[in-house]
Amino acid sequence: MNAQQIVEITPKQQNQEFDTEYEKRQTFRGGMFRKDPNAWIYTSDFSKRFDMPSSWVSAELSEGIEAFAIRYQPFFVELCPPEQECFKPANCYLDIYAKNDAQLPWLDEKQGHLDLDFPESPWFHLNFTANDYESVIATRGFSLRLRGLEGNIYEGRVVEFQRERFQGMDLISSIFPCNVLGKTKSLILGERDESKEIYLSDEFLLRASQKVFSRKKDYPENLEATFRISSSFEELKKIKSSTPLPYEWVYSKGFSQRFSLPEISVSENLEEGIAAIVYRKQSYASERCGFFGEEDSCQFSTSTIKLDVFLESDLELVWAPNVDSKLSDSDPYLSTYYLPEHRNELKVFGHAKKYMKFVQPAGFLGLNSVEKGGYGRFEAINAHRNWQNISYFSFYGRHLTTVNDTKYLDGHLRFFATEEKNTPAFEIVLPAEFLNRVAINNSKQPNENSLIQMVKQKLKLN
Repeated sequence: MNAQQIVEITPKQQNQEFDTEYEKRQTFRGGMFRKDPNAWIYTSDFSKRFDMPSSWVSAELSEGIEAFAIRYQPFFVELCPPEQECFKPANCYLDIYAKNDAQLPWLDEKQGHLDLDFPESPWFHLNFTANDYESVIATRGFSLRLRGLEGNIYEGRVVEFQRERFQGMDLISSIFPCNVLGKTKSLILGERDESKEIYLSDEFLLRASQKVFSRKKDYPENLEATFRISSSFEELKKIKSSTPLPYEWVYSKGFSQRFSLPEISVSENLEEGIAAIVYRKQSYASERCGFFGEEDSCQFSTSTIKLDVFLESDLELVWAPNVDSKLSDSDPYLSTYYLPEHRNELKVFGHAKKYMKFVQPAGFLGLNSVEKGGYGRFEAINAHRNWQNISYFSFYGRHLTTVNDTKYLDGHLRFFATEEKNTPAFEIVLPAEFLNRVAINNSKQPNENSLIQMVKQKLKLN
């Protein structure tokens, strides 16, 4: 099979009818759209359920497997190993959609696991002890390896999963070395005694290779983050020790001592039970294209503000029983983001309520607007119930402290029990010194001015 035989979606004219909602979203029609970085293959049932193109339907998927999605994912933080050049890491990701009766070799009955140690996560930059590190990188869900064409074995790794992600369907997200794409024929899930082998079709692997390597050439500074697969504590420790702590942090003295963090961000004003709070701007491996009315004028998303909140696990929060973590419903780093009907399937309000009873169903986090009244909206996208006596939430929104140097929000994080924004069920007051640092250093966040630069370049060209 050659490249000309691979079926890809062909852009249609602006007024032409579309066969699927996915095709409509992924076709340039004169405006902006978010380009899907994934190569897909799935069953006909999956195609109908999520309104995905019939072009990628296959009858060759193993029993119980509903879909695969492969993508190349660069990160936007710089890592500087000792005596090596700094680099921005990347990985290849494989998302697996499986029926929850597929009899996969799960290690335990846990319902979910977040990817806490990916390079852009605050967790990645904490200095773990060897015991802590083992907890973070421990095998999740089940072990995952890839079998090569000649029988050789390549290591992969499950980084996060959610059981019953959709009704009757689990989602498993894994990483693997990009250079094995053209050498692989199957996945091996589980250990030798209880393993399940899943074959990957030649058509899908060829299409995935083309998708991945066409994207890789656009990011020459990104190198594969193989330390995420090798699980070498010493290697990762060296990288962390030479990497400046990114983002804006505030934390308790105990949190600082536990993870060997600089005392400059220690605050005596954190309320009891609040271990740390991190403010960051998040870039994504997905692109928005169509700027200036041009299909190939693209920019990475850089506008998302995130607040990561670390809480002592003995703080009295009400969790749904038997739930460990909640994956993002709206971050484009998972392939679910590109399924046209994923929000309807997830029933966002009920889905979030299932995991965190102390916040309102959509994970609403309010910040009072001092000058204008009302609230700025932050939404919960990730939650992890308890890791080493710490609970974790990640929220995203727009502004935190100031707009044009004018005081805008009062820095009180209010968790509301209902959409009506009545009396908060839970409240956190952010220390003033932390808010001031965020305001001062806001412009130093990575890639903040990339859109402005794009506009300037466009004006110069014209």
